[in-house]
Amino acid sequence: MKTIAFLGCGTLAAIIAEGIKNDLSGHYSITAVCDIREEAAKKLAAECGCQPFTDIEEMLKTGPDMVVEAAAGSVLKENAAAILKSGADLVPLSVGAFADPGFYGELSSLAEENGRTVHVPSGAIGGFDLMGAGMAAGCLSASVVTEKPPKALMNSPWFKGSPDDTEEREVFSGTALEAIEKFPKNVNVAVALGIATVGPDRARVSIRSVPGLPRNRHTITLDGNFGHAAVTIEAAPSSNPSSSSLAAYSVLALLKKLASPIQIG
Repeated sequence: MKTIAFLGCGTLAAIIAEGIKNDLSGHYSITAVCDIREEAAKKLAAECGCQPFTDIEEMLKTGPDMVVEAAAGSVLKENAAAILKSGADLVPLSVGAFADPGFYGELSSLAEENGRTVHVPSGAIGGFDLMGAGMAAGCLSASVVTEKPPKALMNSPWFKGSPDDTEEREVFSGTALEAIEKFPKNVNVAVALGIATVGPDRARVSIRSVPGLPRNRHTITLDGNFGHAAVTIEAAPSSNPSSSSLAAYSVLALLKKLASPIQIG
């Protein structure tokens, strides 16, 4: 049985922890959780029956086999090296941090040097197998249109609007690399698409504010030698309107796949 620790104890971490407890307890055990918010750490630890920490170095001393990051891109960047050097694999949810090519390269080198693996979940999108096949076929272009209600975009200073907006409009158009700089809590999906295909500097992104939209909608378009594909995902938001509960479920799917003797996709 592998041991798991959490870095970040918010809504998504709670969904993942519950899923592990209910469906994957024969394969994984949650042994520690960490958050700079002491109350959040204590709350999740009580639900998991494990130790709470506010200092990641202390948490890593417990020797987890795997650390699930569900905090923020800045937190991931600050602590990824320590996690891998401690001997733990890493499952990051803040994939937007990978838009930084320096960080991406450093993480790859550290994982190799320490014999560890960074397992990137699909997050709030899907089709990684299709993206990989499209890349293998060659001449691929990739884009995503992300549509969210105004309240889900309010945490970005780039967004010039209010929760009471009534008109649908495009609020950003550019690359995934540019998008994550301006909407750091809203477009992890765009960076995930980029790193799975042509790179964050080449994957195209449109962000639209859609008043009254009940679900976050992501439409991925792929064109290349393989042909054409368009995939639309309408993901229910979590209690945090900026994030999708599908991102948490993608971690559970990843953990289930890693524990399975038959690998699909």
